[in-house]
Amino acid sequence: MNRKELLQFIAKQGDADFRKEVMDWIGASPENRAVFNRIKAEQVASFRHEHETDVAGEFRKFLSRTRRSRQFYTKMVPAAAIAIIAVLVSALFIVWPGTEKPMLYVAKSSEQKEFKLTDGSTIFLNSESSLEISPQFNKDTRTVKLHGEAFFDVARNEAVPFIVETANGVQVRVLGTSFNVRSYPETETIETTLVSGKVEIYDNDNPDPAAILAPKQKAVFRKKQKDIRVEKVVTDVITSWKEGILTFDNTPLNSVIKDIERWYGITVHIEDPDLEDYTFSGKFRKQYDIIQVMDILQTSSPIHYDYDKNKNQVSLKKRR
Repeated sequence: MNRKELLQFIAKQGDADFRKEVMDWIGASPENRAVFNRIKAEQVASFRHEHETDVAGEFRKFLSRTRRSRQFYTKMVPAAAIAIIAVLVSALFIVWPGTEKPMLYVAKSSEQKEFKLTDGSTIFLNSESSLEISPQFNKDTRTVKLHGEAFFDVARNEAVPFIVETANGVQVRVLGTSFNVRSYPETETIETTLVSGKVEIYDNDNPDPAAILAPKQKAVFRKKQKDIRVEKVVTDVITSWKEGILTFDNTPLNSVIKDIERWYGITVHIEDPDLEDYTFSGKFRKQYDIIQVMDILQTSSPIHYDYDKNKNQVSLKKRR
């Protein structure tokens, strides 16, 4: 089986007989499977910009697949993870001024959600994330509280600013723009990435902004040090999750693993400390199953994995 034929198979080209022939060849020997995995990993790890892709259409299809498979993924989520999510959700019902309760949107493990607010803003919520909407939303301000990660496409209203509140007293204030905020409780940083427009970052109710971002800039707030730095970034790498793609660019293995855990509702253990220093560049599509993801990671790195289907758990070791 030559490289061209394997690439056709990866691209889902050819008739049923051709695909069966390739699958038989892959399964014929460990050597054949290794060749196939290497070629597929090269394809996945490449950072080509797919201009021909209908991003909006692909995301709608992705959401449809997510809804159809929600029951399956729910069965996969460990009981402990469900308990943690329940505690998080209950903790989010912070009392706002007045008697009305806030509205809460939640995306559980292996879910992503899209919804529109009353002001016309569109929100994409990533896995294990929640967004709390103030009862006073769209009156004096448009205030929301984020735990996790979300992409905001904010409808412009100069009279009513849009405010995203995160942990550690960090606020993101805009009038109308599109940006990504990543603020998971277990991470050491809070990251705001601007795609278009302008945002201001405030720290602990300081009246002066700690940072003002221009497009293609990211503000990184370190929770322990309580400082903030601004850097230039490729925004597509950071926001591709809302299109059903996890993209990594020289990303530490711990961060890669956390995203995989959230997306696939599994537990991953790194058993070899030497792997802590490893970084990964590549991308995974949501429709890949966990075996495909781990095969790619193993083929493109010094990692060996074991998958316990019954426990829904993956163990990583350094390949000897």
